[in-house]
Formats: sequence, C-alpha cells, structure tokens
Amino acid sequence: MPVSFVLACGTPKEALVSVLMQALVLGFALLPGQTITAQVGALYEGGDAARPQLNRSKCDDLQGVVDVRYTYALAQTGTITTVPVAVLYTQDVNIPAASSTTTDTTTTTTTTSPVTCSEPADDNILLDNIALSSDTGEVLVSSLLYLTLDELMGELCDEEAGVRKRRAVCLGIRPSSGSTTVARGGDGPDIDTEPPGAPGSLSAQEGDAIAIVDVGAPADADATERAEMTYVVQYRRCTPEEAAAHGVDAGDAGVATEMDPCGQYVETSAQASPVEVSGLDNDVVYQLRAYAVDGFGNAGPASEATAFVTPRKEYGFLDLYGAPLHGASCGHARVSAAEPLLLLVMVAVVRGLRRRRRGLTAAA
Repeated sequence: MPVSFVLACGTPKEALVSVLMQALVLGFALLPGQTITAQVGALYEGGDAARPQLNRSKCDDLQGVVDVRYTYALAQTGTITTVPVAVLYTQDVNIPAASSTTTDTTTTTTTTSPVTCSEPADDNILLDNIALSSDTGEVLVSSLLYLTLDELMGELCDEEAGVRKRRAVCLGIRPSSGSTTVARGGDGPDIDTEPPGAPGSLSAQEGDAIAIVDVGAPADADATERAEMTYVVQYRRCTPEEAAAHGVDAGDAGVATEMDPCGQYVETSAQASPVEVSGLDNDVVYQLRAYAVDGFGNAGPASEATAFVTPRKEYGFLDLYGAPLHGASCGHARVSAAEPLLLLVMVAVVRGLRRRRRGLTAAA
C-alpha cells in the first residue's frame, strides 16, 4: 500500500513520498470462520537516497509539523462483529550498515532499508484507537495529532554523547481496541549526532605548489561511514626555524605528533582521500593535519599526527634550457639559457662548412 511521510525540517521541507511495497500480512482469528487481514506499507520513494538525515547542527533547529499520510486496505471474511482501528507509534532501530562486495576492479556498496515495525509497546504509542472509516482509506496524522519534529526527535537530539538511530513512525491495524495488530508498516528519518573519530593515518607528498594528502578512515568507521567519509585538510606556513623544532629540514617531508604553532591554519573543502591542497608557495615549509566528516555532516577531531611538506618548482626541458626566441624584438631582447647553446651549435656548423669547402678547393 502506498504511504507518504512528509517531514518539515527548518526552512526547506524534507518530504517523504509514497511508493508501493508489500508489507506484513497477518491473519487474526475473531470467531470460528471469521478472519480479518490488512496491508500497511511504507518506504521512501527513491530508497535510502531520499531518506532525511539529521546531524547535530540540524538538531539545533527542529521545526515544522510532521505530516504522515498512510493508505490502508482491509479484507474481511465472515461476519465481523468488531470495528478495526489503527494505532500510531514510534520505533527506534539501528541505522543499518552497508554491505560491501569487492572485486578486482570495483567495490559495490549495498544499503539495506525499510523498517520492519514490531508490535507497539505502551511507552511508544503516540495515538491509539484511530477510527478507520471504511475498508479502504487514508490516515492523516496531522488531522489527528499535532506532532512536531521536535516532539518526534527531541530526546534523541538531546543526548550529549551522541546517538545513531533510525526513528520510524509506524501505523498498526488492530481488529479492535486493545487487541494485537494484524499488520504494521512505517519508516522514518535517520539521526546521527556521533562525530567520527580522528583519521587513522596521514601522509603527504609535495609537488609544484601543491600537496597530495592521503588520509585514512577512522578506526571505528563501519562500511557505510567509510564509503561516505570525506576529509578536511588544515595547513599552515612554518619558518625554517619552526620546522627545525619538529626535526624537519626545509627540504624534507616528515611527520611529527607535536603541533607547536607555526601560523594560522587554513582549511580545504571536504574531499574524498587523497585530498589535493593547491595554491601553496614553493620552497616554503607547510604543516598539515586533517579531520574526518561523515555522511551526515558531523565533523570529528583533527589528527594527532601532522605532516610537513615543502613544495618545489618542477623544472621541465624549457625551464632548464630556455624557451623559444619568438616574440623578441630589438626593443625587448630576450636572453635565455638556450641562446649560448644555439650559438655554439651555429659556430660548429659554420666551422664544419668551412673545413668542407677548404677540402673541396684543395682537391680541385
């Protein structure tokens, strides 16, 4: 059955829209020869890619009404003497880790998803005994219950230690008030307020005005987090004396665990590893460190280890032997390293021609 879950968060409205899925279908015996079955389903259109994700910063601005719209269908046999009702409740499950399959050439990451709602407990029921007008219809939560995002997610956001949970809003169908549900379905947003750990490793290679920084994933990151992890590299200039205090020569790259001040750190944007740091000055010592940013946007602590690089100018053939002489004029003469070489070649050619001419004359 199609279910739409429309969730307003702050200014932009994060919407969960309906798709079809086969949900749990159960039978419930009322009297001999009398049964009732129901179907309830919920899954985001687009799968996990459409699932709202809340991080620590988004928890600071929980606004908007949660508008949940369920479509249900009932099938009855026999003489029904009770009136089916619905129950609305929350259920928390762990955010599932992705499973990864690696071949010689590719790594495929597969996410799992919809929530399988279990029987509601008394302490997580939002609204019970919701009247069902007919055998088919809709249940619009906002017309029954003014439920805000803060009420739905507030206590999870308030956990100082951080939390990583999926909070589902489930709808259950009961044959009558107080009885066991015969069908359940629901889904909900993911919330992750746990920052990632410090990067597991850090190394850097200097180039011409750039540094390429390899950053290792935090040791406790799962498959999903590793696949989504990006890194911010912080870098700052060091004088030769400051670099020497770390045991690093101006001409060498090295790694240190101390972070005495060299200057003000500048940050790159968050990128997948390896991170390219561009716009550096050649022949200047730079100190670098990095921190991880998970797929929810939570930032972790900076790496304890720092790397040092000294970008160097990369000289090509023209840099070493000069550029072509075109474009020079009498008023703007260009003298390059190639000119003496060219002159020597020309002198050698002229001398060779003269010797050949003398040899021909003598032979004549």
